[in-house]
Amino acid sequence: MEIEIQIADFEGLIQSVQDMAEKLPDIINEIMTNDASDGKAYMDSLTPVRSGRLRDGNVVEVTGTELTVSNEVPYAADVNYGTRYMAPRPFYDPAVDYIGRQLEHDFERSLG
Repeated sequence: MEIEIQIADFEGLIQSVQDMAEKLPDIINEIMTNDASDGKAYMDSLTPVRSGRLRDGNVVEVTGTELTVSNEVPYAADVNYGTRYMAPRPFYDPAVDYIGRQLEHDFERSLG
C-alpha cells in the first residue's frame, strides 16, 4: 500500500506558514493585553471598597509573554483570605482564575 500526497503550491504554503509565524507574537500580545484589561476590571469590581486604597492597589500587567497580577497593599491578603477575626472577601483569587480561563479560551479560539 502506498499513499502519495502532492502539494500544488508548496512555496505558497511555506510563505503562508512564515506569514503566520510573523504575526503570532502580535496576536499573543493582543490577547494577553485584552484579557489583562478585562481581568483588572473584574478584579476591581470584586474588591471591597472603604477608602479605595485596596482597589487602587490592583495591578494586572503584561510584559512580553508574562502576565502579572498583584496587589502590594499590606492588608490585601488579609481581605482576600480573611483572618481569624475577619471573614474572607475574595477579590484576588477569583480574578486570577477568571484571567486564566479567558486566556485559555481566547488562545484556543484564535490559535486552535
